[in-house]
Amino acid sequence: MPKNQVFSPPKISQVTQGLICLIFALISVSSASILIRLSQQEISFTATIFYRLFLTALVLGIWKTIKAQKPLLSQLSNLSRENLKVIGLLTAAAICVTTDLTICSWCLTQTSVANVTILGNMSPLFTTFGLWLLWRKPCDRRMLIGIIIAIGGAAAIVLDDFSLASHKLSGDLASLGSAIAFAVYLIIIERLQNQFNTSSIVLYTCGLGSIFLLPIALLNQETIIPDSWHGWLSVIALALICQIIGQSLLVSSLNSLSSELVAVSLLLEPILAGLGAWIFFAESLSLSNWAGCVIVLLGLYLAISSPSALKKELSFEVD
Repeated sequence: MPKNQVFSPPKISQVTQGLICLIFALISVSSASILIRLSQQEISFTATIFYRLFLTALVLGIWKTIKAQKPLLSQLSNLSRENLKVIGLLTAAAICVTTDLTICSWCLTQTSVANVTILGNMSPLFTTFGLWLLWRKPCDRRMLIGIIIAIGGAAAIVLDDFSLASHKLSGDLASLGSAIAFAVYLIIIERLQNQFNTSSIVLYTCGLGSIFLLPIALLNQETIIPDSWHGWLSVIALALICQIIGQSLLVSSLNSLSSELVAVSLLLEPILAGLGAWIFFAESLSLSNWAGCVIVLLGLYLAISSPSALKKELSFEVD
């Protein structure tokens, strides 16, 4: 093992807490596609993501002010070389999560939901490869097999609707780009967990992301104000359910679970969304859908039971 790696597995109680956070995060995040679709009936996809990030930062900012917690910016007020590195990492994380959310929304208008589901959920492979490339972090065979099986299961779920038509190529490539952006986001957040609490990380990344998106929406002369209370309710729900609850719990799970495991667990999203449509909207599920669910669960079991599922503390330095 390289000198800059120190394996320090967390306690069993911490692992259990991480898994609970991850489960509830997946339940919260899986509702995003429905809420985004409702929101886009009145405003653009850029404006939808802007409100998702801005309202999250606003609520967390007010909450931290009421709780009189030390704000993140005051923690970084001393512009030392180390703090500048951390600011750079937080900014990079904000860019990545904003890019991922925006591209995913745009891709739904350019290609099929099936293509977005498969290609946009390749982040476990990119996360594993990125950790190995940057810090030579090893990934055991059980985790790698579990990732591949889970991705295969996700593909089986949407196999009936998947296609590689030439007119969908831009959306397909963008979906892969969103998977890469989310993989980088997870890698960065995993490294920052030892320095800041969850609410500070989510507050900063969402606040900065909303600053990036607002001028884009204004310059494109997009509709950015919902016309009805239904539109406002959808963007508020996106912020509260998917971002404040979902993303906060997702970030919290990285305290004890590896970013590889968190990434592969997100492949449960299409399962949860499909089951929700089956229960609430009586949408039928084909045999390939059910088979894909079983395959994803098998891959996730292998990933969870592998040594790489636990977070390994790596020394993180930026030159």
